[in-house]
Amino acid sequence: MASQTAIFSQLTASQSYTELCNALYEVELSCLARSQDPRYQQDAAALQRRLASIPHYVKSTAYALLQSAENPQNPLQLDIQSGNWLYKQKKQAPAAATEVAQQQLRSWLEKHAKLALPLPILVLEPATQCCHVQLDTIDQLALAKDKVHLNYNGWFSLAGESLETQPCWLLKPTKDILAAACAGHRWGPSGKLAPQQLDLRSLLLSTTIDWQQPQRVHTLRK
Repeated sequence: MASQTAIFSQLTASQSYTELCNALYEVELSCLARSQDPRYQQDAAALQRRLASIPHYVKSTAYALLQSAENPQNPLQLDIQSGNWLYKQKKQAPAAATEVAQQQLRSWLEKHAKLALPLPILVLEPATQCCHVQLDTIDQLALAKDKVHLNYNGWFSLAGESLETQPCWLLKPTKDILAAACAGHRWGPSGKLAPQQLDLRSLLLSTTIDWQQPQRVHTLRK
């Protein structure tokens, strides 16, 4: 069996790794250019730190994506040229606010919620009447208070309702919904829209999904 060091060397020496790194540089710079994050608009030093960290995160993400793409349980296809995951999109967005969906999510979280677990979020876009599925991860547990905290989107009730100001819903992590989040799927009033490009954070988070057992956090080989 090949050592972990040998596997890393093989992946990073490949043409695919080089092409993917180039694509991810373009992705992250494009995301930064469109960012509405006030930290980067008001603090030049914060933006400089973010720019300085890009090479490290690009290399880490490229390696993680290539390793994840080799997993036979992974239903996604990696597009090396664009740095995207590909997956067939459903005609309609996932249901979130139904009583059945809320009960199923509550039962699932009460049993499986743990720190660092990747979960899908249905994000509503009121200005355009569109929505998309986004990956986030649990960073605080308060099950006795009927809530969990996600790293980017804040607090949610165990029924999935956001306890913050943004319009979004926590979803039960099924294969199709997780795949939709990884592939950047979006929907409008008339159905499917073109997928959105994920930033490095979301792409790296996609590699922590355990596709066979989504209640677990997948750990990549070092």
